[in-house]
Amino acid sequence: MEGRLARRSGRCEFQAPIQIDGPDGTTIALTENIGPGGLFVATSNPSRVGDRLSLIFRMWHGDTPIVVDGEVRWVRASPLPGARGGARGMGIRFTNLSLSASATVQEFLRRSNGT
Repeated sequence: MEGRLARRSGRCEFQAPIQIDGPDGTTIALTENIGPGGLFVATSNPSRVGDRLSLIFRMWHGDTPIVVDGEVRWVRASPLPGARGGARGMGIRFTNLSLSASATVQEFLRRSNGT
């Protein structure tokens, strides 16, 4: 069911290292999923809701990095036991995705969702 919900919402699994620059410094974490408007980052040290962050990640190995600003929209403070994709972390909304970065994300989603 989770996969169907992900397809309906336009989100898909996306696991890649991500550099996060925020009010508390720079950290490296791992993305869990992505959609046209943002992504979820699995991290044991999530930022606070409302924090503005700078994100750097790659959609494909060797591809040009995507650099985008984001805002923390929600935080999962405790892992969801037994849930696939239930890690601690934060949901981040993109706030200034360039046209080229948006096209890259859309192409990734299109390929991943088989549309």
